[in-house]
Amino acid sequence: MSNQLSIAAATATLRYILHPAMDIVPGAQVTTVRPDHLGKSKLTKGVNVYLYRITPNTSFRNVDVPTRRGDGSVSSKPTQVVDLHFLVSAYGEETNLEAQLLMGACIARMHERTILNSRVIEEAIDAQSSVVDGCDLDEQKPRIRAILEPMSNEELARIWGVLYQVPYHLTVTYRVGPIFLESDSDVAPRERVSEVSFDYTDMDDQG
Repeated sequence: MSNQLSIAAATATLRYILHPAMDIVPGAQVTTVRPDHLGKSKLTKGVNVYLYRITPNTSFRNVDVPTRRGDGSVSSKPTQVVDLHFLVSAYGEETNLEAQLLMGACIARMHERTILNSRVIEEAIDAQSSVVDGCDLDEQKPRIRAILEPMSNEELARIWGVLYQVPYHLTVTYRVGPIFLESDSDVAPRERVSEVSFDYTDMDDQG
């Protein structure tokens, strides 16, 4: 399982993974800002990773139900399993095809790292410890996958339509999951069974 820092840690991991792909365009950077900030201030070229949606993971639908003992106390921590949906947008000087160069490099890089293994997640957490220190996403099993999602023109237009008056940038979407969000509530350990007894009195009476 993983703790409540895991959503932010997943975003940090994508940013960490994509950083080497920026070498294809000198001066490009990986950002995690709202798309309406792109092209402003110093954000002139790079790739932006924006978490725009979170959905329940249907494969682990029953995991989020907390288990209780006969007295009502919780025997296992409540866990919600979700998928994260990211807009990955490339932006830059169109004359030099910078956005297209960056997008190609990013898709190739993400395909190399379809499975986010424990080592790369741990490295990402260490590199961005000021934000996600204490996250245990690297210990989660099953492993997290980053899948390129197909999206129709209508779906993409609807997403960008929500971002009022934001110029469109070359964009693909990724689904990242499953992410296990385990409650931080303490669960009292079960008492060890020290004695087991059987009562056959009723059976003797029936005989």
